[in-house]
Amino acid sequence: MPDPAVDRQVDQVSSNGALDQSKKIDVQQVLRQFFLSGRKKDVQVEIQSLSGLNSIYKTRLLGVNKMRTDFPIIMPEKKSLHVVPLHQFIDDINSELSGDDEETAELKHYLLLIEGAIREKYFKKSADLKDGWKKAVKSVVSASRTEKSKKENLQKSLTSLFKKYGFSGELVGFHPEVIQRIFSRIYAKQTAKRAGDFLQNTKDLLQNITDILTSEFEKSDAAKTPGQLRSRLADDEFKLDTFSGMMAHIGDLSLSEKRIARLELVKEKLTQLVTTIESGEMAVSIELQTGLKHYEAELRKFIAYFRARQIAQLEIKNSYKPEKHDPFFEKFDLVNIPVHEQVFISPAIIYLKQDKLDAECLAEIARLAEADAPVKIIIEIEKPLEPGKSSYELMQISSSANRLLRTLLGENRAFVSQISISDLKGMKNGFKKGLQHNGPAIWGVFVGEKKNSVDRYVEVMSATHGRVSPVFTADPAKGSWAHKFCLKHNENFEQKWTQSATSFRNENEEVSEVTGLYTVFDYLSDQPEFDSHCIAVELSKLTDSFVPMDTFISEKCSADSIPYVVKYDKYGHEFAVVISQFLINVGQKLTQNWQALQELAGINNSHVLAQMSIEQEKLEKALQQKEADLEQAYQAKLDSALGSLADEIVGNIAAGLLGQAASPVSTPAPAAPATAPSETPSAESAKIAEPETTEEAEEDDAMSFDEAYIDTPLCTSCNECVQRNSMIFAYDGNKQAIIKDAAAGPFRDIVEAAEKCPVKIIHPGKPLHPDEDGLEDLIKRADVFN
Repeated sequence: MPDPAVDRQVDQVSSNGALDQSKKIDVQQVLRQFFLSGRKKDVQVEIQSLSGLNSIYKTRLLGVNKMRTDFPIIMPEKKSLHVVPLHQFIDDINSELSGDDEETAELKHYLLLIEGAIREKYFKKSADLKDGWKKAVKSVVSASRTEKSKKENLQKSLTSLFKKYGFSGELVGFHPEVIQRIFSRIYAKQTAKRAGDFLQNTKDLLQNITDILTSEFEKSDAAKTPGQLRSRLADDEFKLDTFSGMMAHIGDLSLSEKRIARLELVKEKLTQLVTTIESGEMAVSIELQTGLKHYEAELRKFIAYFRARQIAQLEIKNSYKPEKHDPFFEKFDLVNIPVHEQVFISPAIIYLKQDKLDAECLAEIARLAEADAPVKIIIEIEKPLEPGKSSYELMQISSSANRLLRTLLGENRAFVSQISISDLKGMKNGFKKGLQHNGPAIWGVFVGEKKNSVDRYVEVMSATHGRVSPVFTADPAKGSWAHKFCLKHNENFEQKWTQSATSFRNENEEVSEVTGLYTVFDYLSDQPEFDSHCIAVELSKLTDSFVPMDTFISEKCSADSIPYVVKYDKYGHEFAVVISQFLINVGQKLTQNWQALQELAGINNSHVLAQMSIEQEKLEKALQQKEADLEQAYQAKLDSALGSLADEIVGNIAAGLLGQAASPVSTPAPAAPATAPSETPSAESAKIAEPETTEEAEEDDAMSFDEAYIDTPLCTSCNECVQRNSMIFAYDGNKQAIIKDAAAGPFRDIVEAAEKCPVKIIHPGKPLHPDEDGLEDLIKRADVFN
């Protein structure tokens, strides 16, 4: 970062036209004013065009039609087969090719080339799978640099692979129409799976009713006509006209005819129910009220179906009593259907676009969710942000669809999922779980608004990874938030931002790799509609007052700090993009939304963190108290030990003194008379020598304090001195240190052991080896402990 005092002034150049070149301006001050006001037209410094500048993540996505994304997808004609991404289809074929020979490796290589050719051609549109494969094979083989005969063999091999592993199906490009197509297939599968036993039971009822009708027909007038009897008997055996007349008077005809009419109606309704379930077809409405009215009509049909089921169950047991059951079934309604069977009633399926979400519609969806109505609503979201509707609102706020989903999430009544159309697996998983939920389910699918498929994909992925439109799923049937809420389909979902990486090729064809964070502010500054809130300048123009956006948001910066994000041109040159305070406010709102979702997922949960802080404080206090108690107990033990040692030392000194006083002392002989002969020289020598012997003994006692020793009773057995030099130090029978042999090693080891001793009980004394290096310094260090 350049010095703030240097190069802060440049010739004044306006983006609106040339100005006086002689006038100098303060770049930092000008950019700070823009940051605070957002008035780009007032900026009078040399700025870089925003056109062609992109964030790391957006740069990586620009070649998306050549990346192994989920699109195009393959939708098999046979509905029992799964919808899969193209790359999974290719990988499955590759996994079937066994062998490590060159031919197999080459074939796998060409399969990847075919995948690339199909993706590039059909990322934006749909086509027949077989036809798309055929065209891709032709294109790849033609482009291969090999001889003609080998090309022909290659084409045959690739064609035969599709015949062996392929199937009838469709390549579907990246377009919002894919949502309903995937949903309808999942709906059919889930309906068949959920209603398997119920469907079989209904078929059994239908068969039993058919058998009863056959039996009842035999009792009816129609079964006794000459024609019916003729079909059973030969004309020459009976007089059929006479026999028919006789049969007409047998049985209670009125009762049988009423039962037949009832059973015929039951058979009709059961047949319709079986057909409805087996078809797996769904009726989709694109208007909320129209969809609810259609559901009411369908509900009446299903009530009639379940009425027929209950009548059939009574008829099969021959328990239906008209006088008792007719009044009941005339008033039969939804409340008479067991709750466990109501799940087989087809829900209302409504597909809404974002522009249909007016206030009335939003309120009605919230009411349906609160009422636990059996509705399944898909909302196609084109814009994650939309303009505010009043002066006190931000100019850009989260879209009404996103706000609705977050509101329903908090109410915890409906299944709620926010999905990205770019994530096939997440979309399929969200639809499947929502259809399994016995209650309202609302999905918001972000599809973007760009017309071009590649641009749309970049738009959707950027908003998802930039935390502007993150994906999540909440299933209230699973209980606690820890079990019902899922955020893991977001990249780096445990982090505040996502990591991104890409590569650039500069003017000299040199390739460089760049990595960095992709934040909500990178996303906002990538959007053309916010260009008026962004200014790009060369990094060399920045001073220490400019800080990266992530630092500006995450840390406490000074009031003079100006945030910026980094953008790159096509060659990888870096530029700083300063954004206005307004855009930062928008970004902070979106960041708060993301952090709120993280809290629901148990990530950086404020309640947990607060409780952890309290518990940490309690633990620290408990440890401090324990440490103080231990220190106090140790000090008491040490004082006691020192007291005992002092007593022992004093006792030894006293005993020595007393012992010295009790020993015989030489006294001079009494003075001889003047006439006595003088003493012999030997006796005189002895008298003179006695005082000298005493002085030598005192000298020896004094010298003993210069020897190394340890206050052994105070040893804590820390092992420090013994490990340092086991020839000098050793343990006694109580595993407490003693001086084994001070001359067995260097004086340095004794001094350093004294310095390391935790209770400072080693006394080094004086060195025993006068030739040892550094003795002067060692003696000074030893004096502290002697």
